[in-house]
Amino acid sequence: MSMALSEKPKPTTADKNKAVARRWGAKTADAGWTAVPNVLLYNVDKLGLSGGELVTLLNILSHWREAGKYPYVAKSNLANRMGKDPRTIQTHLKNLCEPRMVGKKTVTLMAARTRHRGGRQLANEYRFEGLIEILTELAIDELARRKTK
Repeated sequence: MSMALSEKPKPTTADKNKAVARRWGAKTADAGWTAVPNVLLYNVDKLGLSGGELVTLLNILSHWREAGKYPYVAKSNLANRMGKDPRTIQTHLKNLCEPRMVGKKTVTLMAARTRHRGGRQLANEYRFEGLIEILTELAIDELARRKTK
C-alpha cells in the first residue's frame, strides 16, 4: 500500500521519546514523561484549579497510558510523591471530583470509582470524561480565536 506524498506517517512512541529526549535529555526521557494538552495548562484559572489540585491532577494523569484504560493510584503514593499530608491530597481529590462552574457550564472534571478485590478496597480508578469535554470546548474556542487573528 503506497502513501500519498502529502501524508506523513504518524509519529511512533519511539519518535515521541526521541523528541522528548532532544529537549530534556535521554535519561530524563527514559525515566518517563506525560503528554498534557496545553489547553489544560493555559486555562487553570478558567477551570478553577488551585496549584495543588493541578499538581495532583498531573500526577494522576502521569499514570494514564492508554485511552479507555483509566489510571488508578493510591492517595498515599500521591502524598509521598508530592511531599504532602494524605489529607491534603484527599481534599484535592474531593475538589477535583466535585461539580464546578466553567464559564456558564457545570462540569465534573474527574470521577473516582473505588476498585475492590477479594473484599478489599484498592486504589481509586480516575476517569476524565468531564475534563476532556471541557478541554475540547476550550480548544475549539482557542482555535477559532486564532483563525480571527
